[in-house]
Amino acid sequence: MAGTQPEKTQDSKDGVENATSPVVNLASGCVLTLMGLAGLFWLIPNHVDASAGSYDVSPAFMPNLAAWVVTLLGATLACSAALKCRAAHPVSNWPALVVPAIWGIASIAIYLGVTNIGFVYVMPLVVAAGLLLSGQRSWPTIVAIAVLFPLAIDLAAWHLFTVQLP
Repeated sequence: MAGTQPEKTQDSKDGVENATSPVVNLASGCVLTLMGLAGLFWLIPNHVDASAGSYDVSPAFMPNLAAWVVTLLGATLACSAALKCRAAHPVSNWPALVVPAIWGIASIAIYLGVTNIGFVYVMPLVVAAGLLLSGQRSWPTIVAIAVLFPLAIDLAAWHLFTVQLP
C-alpha cells in the first residue's frame, strides 16, 4: 500500500523527519482563499474609502493588494495539496476544537497586548514564540530576528506610510 502515508521531508539540520498532511494544507488553502475573496468582494468595498486625489494612491490599494496576495497564495496551496491528497490520512490526536481554541486565545492575547502595551514591546515575544514553535533552536538567531523584525516593521510603517503603530 505505497502512497497511503503522508509525505515525509527530512530536516537537513537535525535529521528529523516531518510529516505534512495534504488535508491540512488543502483545508488551510481553501480557508485562506475564502478569506481573501471575502476581503476583496465584501470587506474592502464596504468598509474602505476608495476616493483619492489625482496624484494620490487610493486608501483601498494596499488592502486590495493584500487580499489578492492572500487569495492567490491560498488557492496555490489548495491546488498543490489537492494534487498530493491520498486515500488514507493520519488522524490527529487533538480534538477538533482544541487547536482553533488555542489559536483564538493566542490571537486575542496578541491583540490585547498590541493595543494596550504596544507593537514594539509585544511582537518580539510573538516572533520568538513563533520561531520556537516552528523548530528554530539557535538562540542568537531567535533573539536577532525577534528584536530586529518588529523594529524594522515599525520603522518601515512610519517612514513609508507615516503611520504610528500602537
